[in-house]
Amino acid sequence: MKFRAGESVWVDCSRPRAGRGLTGLGSDGGASSGGFRLVAIRGMDSICWRPVMQVPPYDELLRAHREGRLGDAELACGYVAERVRKARGSRWLQGALQPPLADASGSAIVGLFAGYRLARLDGSVGRALVAWAGGRRHVHLLFEVPDPGEVLAWQAQGERCVSLLPEGAPTAPHEDGLAFATHDLCHLEKFVDPAHHEGQKGFFRTLDRAMRLPGWAPFMARFDDELVREIFHVAADMNGSAIFLFAALKMKVKMASRRRVSAKRGSPLVTTGPLDPVEARAYEDEEGQLLDLLDLRGEARDAARAVSTRRDAIEQACFLLAYFEAVARDGSTMPRVSGSTHTQQAVASAKPSGTPSPPASPYARTP
Repeated sequence: MKFRAGESVWVDCSRPRAGRGLTGLGSDGGASSGGFRLVAIRGMDSICWRPVMQVPPYDELLRAHREGRLGDAELACGYVAERVRKARGSRWLQGALQPPLADASGSAIVGLFAGYRLARLDGSVGRALVAWAGGRRHVHLLFEVPDPGEVLAWQAQGERCVSLLPEGAPTAPHEDGLAFATHDLCHLEKFVDPAHHEGQKGFFRTLDRAMRLPGWAPFMARFDDELVREIFHVAADMNGSAIFLFAALKMKVKMASRRRVSAKRGSPLVTTGPLDPVEARAYEDEEGQLLDLLDLRGEARDAARAVSTRRDAIEQACFLLAYFEAVARDGSTMPRVSGSTHTQQAVASAKPSGTPSPPASPYARTP
């Protein structure tokens, strides 16, 4: 085992075999800190001390948070760290991150996620927590499962939420509270991805405005409850390219239209293949009503009709993406009524002034 000069080596002293094979220890054998020991290697010019903390019990952190002595992100760090430690045992803390994440919070528990990998935890979880603690994420901290309409409204404003569910609370469809919280944190990072953030914000703002219109409820009333669930899934639990999200929304409505036609004529439901002529006419009408509610008109409407889950019509998809990005930039000045001038403004903003290089695929979904 080779070490570089100036490198600190942490040995897990809680495991009997942890220090085997190391040679050249300093005369004191190393300095203990919690369950770990920093081993000094002969010949090193300096040793960088990086303490590994024992995570305080979550109940203590929760009490400090309620008393205003602990921030939201720090509480979330404690929640995740305690549950990973309980689930993974002595292997909960993995190797140091190289390089560590930039952390100006001054918090030891945030520093844990800035400097180390935790067992079976996606890297985006640590990035989300450290950025949140540094004020670089707009997050609503919750202790219950949010209403999907609330999540949609927050995303329309460029924000998301993270839920720290107490023991015994329902966590479906996730296995437990840890899975629920890390799912939220992963989606937070997908939402703020610079390649897709503005487009997502514009898409969610467009959908949120549509769902608040008086005509939304009558439009949805013609379909089954499955479409309600599927639209809320797109609105609150999917992130990636705005075009990916919009194509998914259209597909949900298309399949609901097929189910409605099938139920009306009493025929077996067909779930694959192209729409038949009757289904196609019904969907064309319902797609038009959806685009009306979304206030997509003119060139934006033509582009929206062309976009599909087939991932074709790249030029139109790029135009629609630019439209959603323009909607995001327009901010809160956009009225919540159909037929307003904001569509013309967004279309004008979406038109390129030169000949830009389009993205490899405007349909791209973040991994």
